[in-house]
Amino acid sequence: MIGSDAVRERLQQALTPRFVLQRELGGGGMSRTFVARDLELERDVVVKFPLLEQTDAVDLERFRREILLAATVQHPNVVPVLDAGDANGHCTMIGPCSPMPFGCNTAIAITPRLTACIFE
Repeated sequence: MIGSDAVRERLQQALTPRFVLQRELGGGGMSRTFVARDLELERDVVVKFPLLEQTDAVDLERFRREILLAATVQHPNVVPVLDAGDANGHCTMIGPCSPMPFGCNTAIAITPRLTACIFE
């Protein structure tokens, strides 16, 4: 497994020169999410990457489907996709960086209901 600093360095190199990683927000079984500064538009954004350590063609296709699905959802409680693509060989999804109007426990509690809304 690649160390956290090495992964962050590789991701930063992929995003240079437009974005500068500021801090990691978190990660899960499939991806890592960072706050980054968009130097071109002078704003903070959230950048999501699939995990580099275990990415294969199936994982990349799943991540691309997630991007396409997220891009179709328009709801005040769902973060929109601003951009997506390939950053020097690394699949990325970029969204706005905005404070959550509620805490993490609330976000975790309502996630199943939000997900159910997508498929109704």
